[in-house]
Amino acid sequence: MAKQKIGITVKLFGGIDLDSGFSEYDPDKGLDLVAPEGIRLAKALKTAGVKVNVDTVYFVNGAKTGPRVKLKDGDSVFCMKPLAGG
Repeated sequence: MAKQKIGITVKLFGGIDLDSGFSEYDPDKGLDLVAPEGIRLAKALKTAGVKVNVDTVYFVNGAKTGPRVKLKDGDSVFCMKPLAGG
């Protein structure tokens, strides 16, 4: 039996879009992805062409998480590079 498909939205911050080679990325819209149910965040990002980096911070539906979390239909994902300054 085939897995159900889910829809997720991914927003990239801190230059992750440029690092991944997206020249037409719209940060207001993000990326709308369709993926198999139960896919892990890292695999969904890699499939979409987004580079997964240990320094990147991930949020799913506003909660900080790691790249191994399983995604559900309707999830909203934010990927951010940590910023520092002073």
